[in-house]
Amino acid sequence: MDRFQLKMFAIVLMVLDHLYAYLQGMPVGFAMAGRIVAPIFFFLLVDGFYHTRSRINYAARLLLWAVIMEIGSLVLQTILKAPQPLYNNIFWSLAFALLLLMLLDSLKNGQRFTAKISGVLALIIISIFTEASILGVVMTLVFYYGYRRRMLMVLAYIASSIGFHLTMVSSGYTTIAYEFQWMMVFAAPFLLLYNRMPGPASAWAKQFFYAFYPLHLWLLYVYSNWPKG
Repeated sequence: MDRFQLKMFAIVLMVLDHLYAYLQGMPVGFAMAGRIVAPIFFFLLVDGFYHTRSRINYAARLLLWAVIMEIGSLVLQTILKAPQPLYNNIFWSLAFALLLLMLLDSLKNGQRFTAKISGVLALIIISIFTEASILGVVMTLVFYYGYRRRMLMVLAYIASSIGFHLTMVSSGYTTIAYEFQWMMVFAAPFLLLYNRMPGPASAWAKQFFYAFYPLHLWLLYVYSNWPKG
């Protein structure tokens, strides 16, 4: 699978997951399938980190879309007078993960080591309060340090996934999302199938992935909060 195909596959499962989250009567299998989406996106973030022409521009795009989604979601909540905000905004998690990678990579030159380590710790703490939370940080680190050794990376990913699930269970955290969190291990085969080819790389294709995420969530949020009767 090339990068475009892997993204499209993840998007389909993401929509199923969000259909379950926002609409009543959806099969629980939609939520199960959705567990493998975040790992794919964080893996592709690390892959993009190594192949993008400009890491700064990449981070700027993610931060811009994070702000766009934050503002759009707030506007919708205000218009609809919805009791609950739209919490989803994976752009923050991805943006901070990318900034974390940039800092970790800069440690190799040995300059301003203390300041950079402080920045790393700060980004980890900030990331905990985003949608992917500590799980996003763990996946980012596993994919980054194991990127050159794919099989070792996947084994480390499976071990960390199971460890995270057991931690959630032992702590009594049993929401519907985390009840099936162990199923994220099934992202492993797709990480191995990825051939590191970009696939269609037009400007339209790139912007589609950024725009689709907030648009489909906004539509679901409007539908689920639209006044009935």
